[in-house]
Amino acid sequence: MIDAKVVEIDTEVIAGFVDRCDDLAILTSIPGIGVTSAVTILAEIGNYRDFPSAEKLAAWCGIVPSVYQSADTLRTGTITKQGSRQLRWILVEVAHAAARTKPSALHRYFVRLQRRIGYLKAIVALAHKILHLLWHLLINRECYGESHRPEKIKGDLLEDKNLHRRERSAIALLTRLNYVTTKPRNDIEFKGWQGG
Repeated sequence: MIDAKVVEIDTEVIAGFVDRCDDLAILTSIPGIGVTSAVTILAEIGNYRDFPSAEKLAAWCGIVPSVYQSADTLRTGTITKQGSRQLRWILVEVAHAAARTKPSALHRYFVRLQRRIGYLKAIVALAHKILHLLWHLLINRECYGESHRPEKIKGDLLEDKNLHRRERSAIALLTRLNYVTTKPRNDIEFKGWQGG
């Protein structure tokens, strides 16, 4: 009964956005954005072409940090919270969903930030990034697509950028554990040892 009512309401809402069907398709291509959140975002923003840049849209939404500046001192504070409360709320909800979408660039961005600044600030930063992303996609009339780089094989040390650093730390660990380590005499011996 309730599920049928939800489907009925969703179809009514989508019917109201028939003229913006392309915009809905663009927004729902972003990880974490469903039909309900896409409709809410489009309804709250209105005409996205009114904003000359993504940063102006983010400032209008109130999802930018407040800035306190005096002479050489610059401090950033919490977000300004100007604009639509519902838009900020739905962007944060979308950021939560995007952070849980594992094989995506948005998830990797969130994890990278979370280590440095914590969960809540990383969610707000991800919401800010998603807002920038959706503005660019809407202006350029493109759907979201990630550049799928081939995943690096974890055991392939020869392709690792930090090979020398990892090698030094592994040798230091083995030395602390009273193991004797010797370096291979040439590159061919090293490749044979790596592949075997």
